[in-house]
Amino acid sequence: MKQYNKVSIILCLLIIVLLCAACQGRNPKNTAAGSMQGLNNSQQIEYTLNTGQVMARGENGYYFIVGDFLFFAESDMSKVTPLCNKPDCLHYNETDPQRIINCNAYIGKTSSIGWQDGNLYLVSSMISASDDVSSSALIKVSPDGSGREAVLKFDNFTTCITLHNGYVYYVENYYDAAGTSVCNLLRRSLRNLKESELIYKCSLEDASINYLMCVDDKAYFTEFSPSKMVYKAIMVDVNTAVATRLFTDSDDVLPSFCANRNALYCNLFPFLAGGENGNYEQYSLSGERIGTFVEGVPTTQKLIVDETNYYLIDLGWKIDTIPKDGLYMEVYDLESHEKLASVPLNNIGKNPDILPGDDQFLFAYSFEPEKISIYYLDKSSLQKKAPTFKELLSLPTRIIQPSLVIKDGEE
Repeated sequence: MKQYNKVSIILCLLIIVLLCAACQGRNPKNTAAGSMQGLNNSQQIEYTLNTGQVMARGENGYYFIVGDFLFFAESDMSKVTPLCNKPDCLHYNETDPQRIINCNAYIGKTSSIGWQDGNLYLVSSMISASDDVSSSALIKVSPDGSGREAVLKFDNFTTCITLHNGYVYYVENYYDAAGTSVCNLLRRSLRNLKESELIYKCSLEDASINYLMCVDDKAYFTEFSPSKMVYKAIMVDVNTAVATRLFTDSDDVLPSFCANRNALYCNLFPFLAGGENGNYEQYSLSGERIGTFVEGVPTTQKLIVDETNYYLIDLGWKIDTIPKDGLYMEVYDLESHEKLASVPLNNIGKNPDILPGDDQFLFAYSFEPEKISIYYLDKSSLQKKAPTFKELLSLPTRIIQPSLVIKDGEE
């Protein structure tokens, strides 16, 4: 298969980094498991060029990807353990590579996680200890981690995967026999994975789709062409495959957007420009502009939303923009815009990823060279004095990512 050229991939990664810095808020909801903030009737897992969906809420608690392992946390955060019920297994403390691979919690190179219809789903290159899989696959995992099955293998380069209302939506990128790049959004029923439906076909040259999310009968995503330097936001009716461009017809801006179950929030940044303030505009889920939501947000902050609040988060990726008193997350009421709290971020690593979570908790991931950490914040504490993130789990990188050790040993 012909590969995408390096320049295209680098440009695409640049755009994604900018968008990650701008807006985030696409976390899942499952009506049986409880409401995860961000999307309606959807358990979302993403396989993107930056980071995937690293957590999901099940019926009895939360599942987290940490390095090469899968962890489960009780719904009240009282206990977190590797998702393995083997009595003699030491999990990430094993030293024998074969015993590491045989741990039920070991998931190898897994990019994303999601929950639907009583099962956990992973996007992974590892199916079982005996399989040698070079392409990614959708893996169904039993809630206790004891069983797993590859239900769909992806032969082409895949950038996004989302579970929604009994379907798996996914993006495939490849070159056809004539050497023309192809990028399609398709879906398959989880009850009949043999048949696929074409939902959207990119019209731009060397295009990619990223940040795929579904709400009700609509799919939202971004389409980017590095060769044409065009970036646009798209909405597609998943039942009729009718597509509409969102927010603007201009090719000179980056439509960075996030969502909750009621609205879309978009900031139109000048293309590849940095250091400028922008306004977040509010749109209905069908794409109609409602009005200006919040004004003067700098590119050194990102916006995430849930059903009751919005959060402006200081970014630490530019040293010269870090305030003298450190990084903070400012919390505002979604309706009144009243400031509710100012939460310090200095104790949760450099430039952490903040997830809106559910109606109980916010979550934060910190990926540092020496360790990977997860933190949580009880949303009820936002009404109290000095709310802070608490550490749920923190482990050294080389322990929690044994594939690095195994690879080093093989070399």
